[in-house]
Amino acid sequence: YQATDSLCSKSFAMVNELKKIELNQANSNYILLYDKLVHEISNFIQTRKQYFMPYLRELYTKDASNHNCASCSGRCSVQHTAKLIELKESINWVHSVLNKLQMMSLPLYSETKYTETYKALRSEMAALENSLSELFFVEETYLVPRVSAVQTKINVHN
Repeated sequence: YQATDSLCSKSFAMVNELKKIELNQANSNYILLYDKLVHEISNFIQTRKQYFMPYLRELYTKDASNHNCASCSGRCSVQHTAKLIELKESINWVHSVLNKLQMMSLPLYSETKYTETYKALRSEMAALENSLSELFFVEETYLVPRVSAVQTKINVHN
């Protein structure tokens, strides 16, 4: 998450610099769309860090202590099932963002002059797309099955 967060920060700086420069309409629309998408990605990463990572730590602790939710005294307030559903839904969201990034990419025409910042932003977009692809793969392939397995192991019932 940290790598993707850092890429978002770099992208914000580039977008803000490019907004100050007068560009043609196609480039301007691209920059505004990219700025909006980077904000969405940044919010996603912050949500992951603030809400989902603590849940993973709690789940790890319950697993390590051989916790059994079936024998909990009182009602479980963790909402394990909701967390897994949120994780799966957010993975679908990442997939849709990757599609948007691919569709937004403007071709670089040799006869058009682009600022160095604009070219750097295009490179940053490719790096962000790669980072999200990696995140998507890790979460879908490893995280979801592991969370599901631990929830089953500790007898989650909500």
